[in-house]
Parts: sequence; C-alpha cells; structure tokens
Amino acid sequence: MMGKMTEGLDMKEMMPMMMGMMSGGAAEGAGEKAGGTSQMMQGSPAQHMSQMPEMMLKSMMPHCIGMMLPAMAPEKRGEAAVSILSAVVEKGAAGMTDDQRRSLHDSLQEVLGQLR
Repeated sequence: MMGKMTEGLDMKEMMPMMMGMMSGGAAEGAGEKAGGTSQMMQGSPAQHMSQMPEMMLKSMMPHCIGMMLPAMAPEKRGEAAVSILSAVVEKGAAGMTDDQRRSLHDSLQEVLGQLR
C-alpha cells in the first residue's frame, strides 16, 4: 500500500529533513529547519534520541503531511485529515489535566475556525 501511495513521488523532495539526517548533514533547501537538524547532529547519541520525537512532531511530520495531502485525490483528503486529527486529539490529550486538555482542544478549534 505504501508503494502505491508514494508511486511517482521523489522522497528527497517529500522529506528533505529526513534525507539530510540520513546523509549525516543538513537538508538542502530546508531553510531554518535544517539548522535545527545540524545542531541536533552535534550532540551525543542519547541527546539525539531525546530530541528526535519533538523534532519529528514539530517539523518533519507537518512537512510530510503538507506534501502528502495535496498529492492525494481531493475526495480522500478528508478521510486522511480526520484520521490524523483523531490521533492528535486522542493521543495528545493522554495524561493531561482537564485544563491542559481544554487548552489543547481550544488550540485545535482555533486552527479549524480559520478554515471558514
């Protein structure tokens, strides 16, 4: 299935940060984001692992989603977006206090409100 989804896509174009990390240097053309990657590469392996989830969530995943959704058929985008947002709501709120959960939901509502 993944092969069909990525058929005809240049992965270097789709995920420049990932390609930069895999080659051991900063990603070409990734601008500011590449600086964070190259800075991360300077620390110890333990530092790399602790920074990886945050870097993936803040820059790599939004970039990937931003590249993949427009490449999908318009009628399939809603289904993918609902799946992504459901994971953000469910897993993002895990272990949060009621106030933190409300703040997360308010932030998401604000973004969704911008679409109207």
